[in-house]
Amino acid sequence: MYGTGRALRVFMRLFYAPWVTGCQSRRVTYRTAYNSVKTHDGRARLGAHLPAVRQSLKEIPLRIGGRNSEQIFTSIPENYEPTITSSQIDPQLHPALIDLAYHIRYDLHEACGAFDDPDVYYPGVDDGIEPVPDDHIDLVIWATQRELDRELRQPLGPTQWDGSHVILLPAVPLIDLPQRIKRAFVERRRLRYQQWGIGKKEWENNSWSFWNVPEDPDWVPYWDGAFPPREDQVIQDYMAATGGMMMYG
Repeated sequence: MYGTGRALRVFMRLFYAPWVTGCQSRRVTYRTAYNSVKTHDGRARLGAHLPAVRQSLKEIPLRIGGRNSEQIFTSIPENYEPTITSSQIDPQLHPALIDLAYHIRYDLHEACGAFDDPDVYYPGVDDGIEPVPDDHIDLVIWATQRELDRELRQPLGPTQWDGSHVILLPAVPLIDLPQRIKRAFVERRRLRYQQWGIGKKEWENNSWSFWNVPEDPDWVPYWDGAFPPREDQVIQDYMAATGGMMMYG
């Protein structure tokens, strides 16, 4: 089955090729390797690699790729030029946090329901997060719009061309959302990061720790089944099928 539990699903995206070297004598599943790393138990035959693996999971880059991944925007920059080339784009979340990214996307999808129904029920977060100031709402909406503008999609149906370029649909204008919806989305976004053990300190340091991700063993996202590997899949089999995977960062 596909992984259940927040931490396990993150772990399965943090594949590190040397682990396989340490367990060639035994076919190890992701669940077994996860339990071994979590408990510091050598039954998965990770051998001498286990201490190094545990240490490497303490500090993982939060934003990777692109330019200036260490840069933090505290206000909306003037004359910002996005980087979108064949070899470089703006920084993105670490791939192991794909469930976090998709949960934020799901929240954004629900927020956009306000374009059809301004009175749509879309609650924010009253407790459990730091208060969100108005200027931070504007900043997050700007940053989210930047991501939408970067990932435009084609209209349904046959591909349409404008000369040598594929015609893409414009991104939804988030600035036109009602203010209460913007606030609720930004509050939800802050909560989502917190649910993966990421707060202001991690954001500022551009570093997160696997050990801070809650276990939540029964957690299954809405999109479960969309992303292999499976927790009962043998690591070597998945590696062979994908041509090998390395831990990012």
